[in-house]
Amino acid sequence: MSSNPNTVLISKTFRFLHNIPYDFIDQVWDPKTTGWINAHLKGKFHSYCRADGYASPNAILSFFASLDDENSRIFCEAIAKKINP
Repeated sequence: MSSNPNTVLISKTFRFLHNIPYDFIDQVWDPKTTGWINAHLKGKFHSYCRADGYASPNAILSFFASLDDENSRIFCEAIAKKINP
């Protein structure tokens, strides 16, 4: 793999998205503290999965694209911690 930091980050990001954990919503939006938003986002993600297949690249990209600015920021910060600790 390239030693270019941008290449490494992009590679890690795509690998993570390809192997996204089944409980990533719970990891990002803890159901104990976020309550209804966790349930809402799970429903949203599962509807994309029903259309495109569980955790397909299209389902994940559609889910991400549907997030508002605040939840997009939360998602990106959580994933960044996982792929670049």
